[in-house]
Amino acid sequence: MKKNDIIIWLYNNKDFNDGFNKICTDDNFKGDLMQEFYLILLEKPGNELRTLYYSKNLVYWSLKILKNQFHSKSSPFYKKYRVRKEDIEDLNLIENETDLTRYKIIEEVERILDVDIHWFDAHLFRLYYLNNILEDGNELKPMSLRKIKELHTYENLSISINTITKSLSKTLTTIRKKLKENYEKERD
Repeated sequence: MKKNDIIIWLYNNKDFNDGFNKICTDDNFKGDLMQEFYLILLEKPGNELRTLYYSKNLVYWSLKILKNQFHSKSSPFYKKYRVRKEDIEDLNLIENETDLTRYKIIEEVERILDVDIHWFDAHLFRLYYLNNILEDGNELKPMSLRKIKELHTYENLSISINTITKSLSKTLTTIRKKLKENYEKERD
């Protein structure tokens, strides 16, 4: 069997798709995770894939790769796409937060974005973290990095995912620093 036929077989395999849906339950990441997985698969030599296929280990091996990509903080997928939900939770410097303190923190983050952050970095941060907080304020549904990239692609001009990631990281560091300074001022 040819390498492409093996990949098509895997794509259509019910066990593989069921396992994938159990690993990645967040719809925001499914497309990105699957694309990253198929890139890994395409880089594998055909004879390795044939060996896995004929030994009936391809589905297990594929799901193991997907699980590692999705959950491991050192995986290329995690570094590129995975929402660091804990990052926004780290902004909550108060241990026993209430809805009021959460909204106060979000208001303070908005103020910092308006005053201390470059407009483009603030725009990306809002798209990624703040625009998709549900009305109850409890759950984040962030926009994926690929979706942000698609929104910022104009004819021959495109922003790279690496640029978006660096911008978000830099902005988050600045916001944490400013929130900590403000929190310490209030305590004193």
